[in-house]
Amino acid sequence: MSPVDGAAGERTHGERRTSRSMLVSSSEPGVEELRSRQEAEKKKQEESHRQQMEAVKQEYETSIQGLKMIQQTELEDLQKTLKETETSLTVRVKLTAMM
Repeated sequence: MSPVDGAAGERTHGERRTSRSMLVSSSEPGVEELRSRQEAEKKKQEESHRQQMEAVKQEYETSIQGLKMIQQTELEDLQKTLKETETSLTVRVKLTAMM
C-alpha cells in the first residue's frame, strides 16, 4: 500500500468515529428521546389507571345505591307485615276477650 492509498483510500479514526456518531444519532433514539418516550408512556398508563379506578368507583357507588334501595324496600315490607300481624292479633285478642 502506498502512502497515497492509505491517505485517500481509508478514513482516519476521527472520521470513522464521526461517521459512526452520525449513523447512531440518525438511526437510533438518543437517551433523552427514550426518556421522553418512557415519560409519555408512564403518563398514558397513569391516565388509563385513573380512568379504570374512576369506573370501579362509579360501579361501587351504583352497587351501594342498589343495595340501599333493596334494603329500604325489604324494611318497608317487614314494617307492613308487622303492622298486619299486630292488627290481626289485636282483633283475635278482642274476640277472645268477648267470649
